[in-house]
Amino acid sequence: MHPRTAQRTLATLILVGACISGGAAPGGAAPADTVREGTIGAVNGDGFTLASAGAGATLVRVSPATRVLGRHPSGLDAIKPGDYLAVTSERKADGALVAVTINIFPPELRGRVREGQFPLDTGNMMTNAEVMEYAVRTEHQTLFLKYRDGASAISVPPTTPVHRLTVIHLGDLRPGMHVIVRGAVNPDGSITASSLTADQPG
Repeated sequence: MHPRTAQRTLATLILVGACISGGAAPGGAAPADTVREGTIGAVNGDGFTLASAGAGATLVRVSPATRVLGRHPSGLDAIKPGDYLAVTSERKADGALVAVTINIFPPELRGRVREGQFPLDTGNMMTNAEVMEYAVRTEHQTLFLKYRDGASAISVPPTTPVHRLTVIHLGDLRPGMHVIVRGAVNPDGSITASSLTADQPG
């Protein structure tokens, strides 16, 4: 079998396996993650307003359980075996996964973030996993990742943005910062953030 075909087949199998194993949690299914991106407006003691294109202003609620991260520009050459990554990828028609963004987790978050591969409400896939190998070949680059219930091969175009994450605090957030918020939407339209990531200087 051609290496590219083998990698695409692996990605397809892992994707199917992840869907089958992703049943409801005991006591009922957890709320689906939502992802919002925008600019911080006013910041108060327990959250902030988020201004995003086409969605107006949304109240984001932050609790002690919320992970607040800074995101610093990095590059593909910074990725090495053993790193723990969050890879957002697009699923192609043939089942292959192509990286859209890559974030390198700080060591202190290993074991504290949701591990595995799961769909986002944007239609993309999220893979939180450890790097087994980062293979650079003539035609393409591929990340081989492993997580608790399996493994995955994700193709990485050279233009894919890569960032390194660091732990920061709510008090470090300022109006005008660009942020990505992940969490659950409440009945009043606000979001209770499970994590948020704010862009930081390189």
